[in-house]
Amino acid sequence: MDFNSIKSIDELHEKSISEMPVGSNSFTLSEEKETPFTLGEMNPSNVERDLGEDYSVKNLASHKGFVGLADRYLDQRYGSSRERGETNEDVIEEYLTHYRYMSNNTIDLMQEVDFLRQTDSQTKDNFQILHNIYEDTPNFMSEGGGGVISGIGDVLGSVLTDPATVVGLGFGGPIGSILAQATKQAGKGATTRMILKTALKGNLTKIGGMTSIEGLLGSMHESQRQEMLIEAEMLGKKDVGDIVTSGVLTGGLSLVGYPLAARGLANTIGKRIPHSRMDRIAAMRKAEAGPNRPSPVGREETLDLLGTSGLTSAKFDVQAAELIRNRIAPGSDLLDSKTTVEITKLTNRAALEMQKGMMQSLDPKVRKAFAQGKDEQNSDFIFRIINQADEIDSEVVERAVFKQGLTLTEFTQLHRLTAREAGQTLASFRKMGNKLESMVNENPDLQKQLDEIYGKKSDSRGAMTTIHDILQRADRETRAMMVSQIATTARNVLSGAAYLSFGTAAKLLEGTLYGVGKSLQAVAPGGRMSVQGTTEGIGTIVKDATSTVFNVLNTKDSQVLANLMLESTPKLHGTLFRSLQETGNETLSKTTRWMNGLNMAQDVVLRSGVFTDSVNVRMAKVGLDMEEYIGKNKDIPMEILKAAIDDSLEATFARTPKSLVLRKFVELVERLPFAPIIGTFTFPFARFTADALAFQVSYSPANFFSSAGAGYRWGKANWNAKKMTDPEAKKEWLRAAQANKEDAFIRLSQGAVGSAVLYGAMKYREDHPELKWYEVMHEGKPVDIRAIFPASPYLAVADIIQNLNNKAPDEVFGQIMEGMTGSQLRGANIAGSVGDFFEAVRDLDGDDVSAEKLGEMFGNWTGSITGRILTPAAVVRDAVAVFDSSEAIVRSTRIAEGEGFGEKFGSAFSNNLKAKMPVLQKDLPEYQSPTKKGKVYRQSPFATQLTGIKSSEQRSKVETELASLGIEPFQLIAGVGNRQGDYLMDKHAPPYVNAILGAVISTPFYRGLPIYQKRKVIKKRMTVARKMIKGLADGEASMDALRNNKTYSVMDKGAWSKLPATQRQMANEYFEKYYGSSVSELGAFKAGVQIGRALENAL
Repeated sequence: MDFNSIKSIDELHEKSISEMPVGSNSFTLSEEKETPFTLGEMNPSNVERDLGEDYSVKNLASHKGFVGLADRYLDQRYGSSRERGETNEDVIEEYLTHYRYMSNNTIDLMQEVDFLRQTDSQTKDNFQILHNIYEDTPNFMSEGGGGVISGIGDVLGSVLTDPATVVGLGFGGPIGSILAQATKQAGKGATTRMILKTALKGNLTKIGGMTSIEGLLGSMHESQRQEMLIEAEMLGKKDVGDIVTSGVLTGGLSLVGYPLAARGLANTIGKRIPHSRMDRIAAMRKAEAGPNRPSPVGREETLDLLGTSGLTSAKFDVQAAELIRNRIAPGSDLLDSKTTVEITKLTNRAALEMQKGMMQSLDPKVRKAFAQGKDEQNSDFIFRIINQADEIDSEVVERAVFKQGLTLTEFTQLHRLTAREAGQTLASFRKMGNKLESMVNENPDLQKQLDEIYGKKSDSRGAMTTIHDILQRADRETRAMMVSQIATTARNVLSGAAYLSFGTAAKLLEGTLYGVGKSLQAVAPGGRMSVQGTTEGIGTIVKDATSTVFNVLNTKDSQVLANLMLESTPKLHGTLFRSLQETGNETLSKTTRWMNGLNMAQDVVLRSGVFTDSVNVRMAKVGLDMEEYIGKNKDIPMEILKAAIDDSLEATFARTPKSLVLRKFVELVERLPFAPIIGTFTFPFARFTADALAFQVSYSPANFFSSAGAGYRWGKANWNAKKMTDPEAKKEWLRAAQANKEDAFIRLSQGAVGSAVLYGAMKYREDHPELKWYEVMHEGKPVDIRAIFPASPYLAVADIIQNLNNKAPDEVFGQIMEGMTGSQLRGANIAGSVGDFFEAVRDLDGDDVSAEKLGEMFGNWTGSITGRILTPAAVVRDAVAVFDSSEAIVRSTRIAEGEGFGEKFGSAFSNNLKAKMPVLQKDLPEYQSPTKKGKVYRQSPFATQLTGIKSSEQRSKVETELASLGIEPFQLIAGVGNRQGDYLMDKHAPPYVNAILGAVISTPFYRGLPIYQKRKVIKKRMTVARKMIKGLADGEASMDALRNNKTYSVMDKGAWSKLPATQRQMANEYFEKYYGSSVSELGAFKAGVQIGRALENAL
C-alpha cells in the first residue's frame, strides 16, 4: 500500500479501506514486527560460540556482536529513557550494571519480569544469551571483571534501595535502637557483655518482626527470579522448595546478623555520641526538676489521675462522687464546706494559670486585658479572670487544668458535680462552667466521655439525625481504610518530600532576597560589606532554609521535643500524634487505627519535625529560646504552639482550610456521607483536596499578585507609622509593616518556585507529547503520577497551556478537576450519569432493561463503598502476585452477570469486593484491551505497594499515538449497550485497530496534520473498523446464545438496551398487543429493536 502520494483526509480514508487485508486475528503491523538482530553476517545464537571461554569485560567489549546484542536489548528494555554510553566499554558497563541491580534488587527484578512478559521470542533468546554470559563473567573484584569502583557502586546502590533494606530501616530500626542503647551504656563505662545485653533488651520483638519480613522478601526475590527464567523460557516451572529455603535463609541470616551488629557496635563505641541540643535541654530540666506534674503523653485523655478508675465508663452515682471528693478533700462529706473550699481553691489556681497563659500572648491588647491592676485585690482579680473565662483560649484552659493534676474530663466532672449537688451555689463557677461546656461542644470525644458518666442529655433530634450520625461514622471508618495500603504511605512520603523541597527552595529564595536587601544597605553611603559577613550570611540562609528538613530527618529528637512541648495540652498533642488526614481527631475503631499504623507513623515523622522547627523559628522571631523554655519547663505561648500545629497539619495536607470557600466545601462534602457527585463518594478526601488546592495556588504565578498586595500593605503601614506621634500606635503600625513585609517576601518566593516548577512541567510536556498528561517516562514505561502530589497538578496545567486549542471546554474542566483534586469529574460524565439514572427510574415500570441498569448502578455504588473496608486485602493480593503470576492479571470488574435488578445488583456488588481479594479475583474475567491482544498484567504490583509508583506496560506505536492525542483506548470502541457486548468488541478489536490505525499513522500526510485533524482521521477510520469488529462480536455472541439455548445474544440485548426509551415503549406496546408479552419476557430483543425503529420512523 503506497500512502506517500496521499494529499487529503478523504483520499487517505478511501485508499486505506480499499487496500486493507481481510482477516481477523492475523493482522500485525509490519513496523512493529521484531526481526532477528544481526551485525554483519552474525546471528545472536553464534555469540556464545564465538566468544569462547573468555568472558572478561575486555573481551566482551571487543566483540562487536555481543556489544550490539547488549545494546539492542538495553534499548528495548529502557526505551527513550536510556542514556547510551559512547564507547563499547560503556555499553558493557551498562549491561553489567543492569544485571547487578537485577540480581540484588527485588524491584529491578520484578520490572525485568514485567518486560519479559510482553516481549517477543527473539528478545527472549537474546536475554538467554546475555544472562548466561553474565553468570560466567568474572566478579568485579577479580581480574577481567571490569571497574571496581563501578561494581562497588552498583552493589551498594542496588542493596541500599532494595525493599528488604528500606523496610528493615523503617520497621523500627533495630540497629538504630541497638546503637542508641549501646552508646548510653558505653557512656557509663559498661562492659561489652552488658552493652550487648542491654542493647538487645526491648528490641527482640522488633528483631522478630524484622526477621519475618526479611524472610518473606527473600522468598519473593527467589520467586521472581524463577518467574523471570520461566518468562525467558529458561525454566519449566517454579521450585517451591528453593523459594521456601531462600526465605528461611534470608530471615535466619538477618536474625544472626542483628546480635553480631550489636556486638560490633558495642566493641567500637568508646564514648557517647555528642548530642548537644538534647543534652542541653536534659541538663536544664534536671536543674529545674521539681515536683512531678501529670502528663497526658502516652495515655488517653480519659486516664484518671484522681484514682477513679472505671469512672469514664460508668453512669453517675454516689460512689463516683465520693471518689472525686476523697481525692480533693479526704475525709469530708460530699457537700460540706471543706469540699467547697477545696474545689474553689482548685478553680482559683487554675484561673491564675490561665491568666499566666494569656499574659504570654504575643498580642499586647490581650496582655493588657488580663493584667492585674495596681490597686486590684487578689480575690477581685481572680474573680475577674474566672468571669473572663469565655475570652480565654481553650488550649490555655486545658493546660491550666492539667497543671492542677486533672484531665479536662475530670475538671469538668467536678464542675458538673458541684453544680448538680450544690444547687448552683458557687456563682463564681458559672462563667468557667460555660467555657467548659463550649469546649465540650467543640470536642465530640470529650462529650462522649461525659455522656457516659452523667447520661446523655435529652435528644430530640429524631431518627433521621441518628441515622445520619451512624452514616458519618461509617463513612469516616471506611475512608480511613481507603488509605491503609503500604502504597498510600509510600505516596505520602513522596508528597512530604515534595512539600519539604518546595518549602526549602522558597526559604532559600526568601533568605536570599533579605540578604540582597541587607547587602544593598551595607554598600550604601556609610555602610560596609565584608567577605566574612557575606559568607556567614550565606551560611545562615542555608541553615534557616534547611532547618525543617533537619528536624524531620532527626525524627527521634523532634518527637521527644514535641511531646515535651505539648505534655499539658492533650488536644494539641492528639492532633499532632494521633489524628488521621481526613478524619482528624474523630473517634475511629482500634482496628482502623491499627490498619493505618504505617500512615500515622509517617505523618508523625513529618508533623513532629515541622512542628518543632516552626516553634523554634517563631519563638526566635520574638526573641525567645525554645531550648530554654523546654529545659526550664516554661509554658510556650499558646499562639506559637497552635500556629506550629497548623504548620504541621499543612505539611500532611490535613489542615482545616483557611479559605471560607474551601472550608465550606469540606463541610458540605463531609455532611453527605457516601453521596455521589458532591459527597464523600466522589470526594472521599475533601480535606486533602482543599489543602492541595491552597498549596497549588501558593506555589503558582497567582501568588505574585498576593505578594504585590502584601507589599502595598507593607508600604502603607510604614507610611502610617511615620505619621504617628503616639508611641503605642507607632509600634502597632511597625508590627503590621513587618508582618506584611514577611508575607510579601514569602509569597514572592513561593510564586517564583511554583512558576519554575510549572515551566519545568511545560518543558517536559513539550519533550514528551507521546505521554498522557499525568504520566512520566521511567525505564521505558509510562508511570501514572496522579496519586503523587504535587506533580500531577503542574503537569495538568502545563498540558492545558500547551494544548488549549486542541481541547474541548469539558475536557479542560475535567483535566483541571482530576489534576487538582484527583476526582475524575466532568460535566458530560455528570450529566450522562444523572440522565441515565433518572431515565432508568422513569422507565422502571414494566421495563426489565431499566431495572437491570438500576441494579448495576446501585451494585457498583454499594460495592465500591463496601469495598473500602477490604482495601488492606489488596496488599495481600499484590504480595500473592509475586508467587502466582495469575494474580497480576488485570481483571474486568464492570461486567455484571444475570437477569433483572436483583441478579445485576448482586453481581456488580460482588465484583467490587472480589477485585481486592486474592484468589477470589480470579473469578472475574480477564481484561480485554482494544489495542493489545492477550493478557494485560499489572506491572510489579508488590513493587507498587512498596514505592507508591504505578507503571504501565510499554506501548505499541498505535497506543503511543493515541496517548499523544489524548484518546483513551476504550473510546475507540463505542458501547453496544451492555458490558458483556463491550467485552466481546474489545476482545476482537486489537488486530483491526493495529492494522488500520497503524497504516494510517505511518503516512507522511498524517504526520503533518495538526492534532485536531489527526483526531478526526482516527475517528473516521474507526467507523470502518467498528463495523468489522462488531461483525465478529455478533458472531461469537450468537454462538454463545446457541450453546446456552437462548433466543437472544448479549449483543441483541445490548442493542435493545441502547434503543431510546420511547422506541422501547412503542415496541413493548406492540408486543403486548400482538403477542401478549413484552419484548423482555419473550427475549425477542432483536425483533424489538427492528419494530421499535420502524414504529419511530412511521410517525
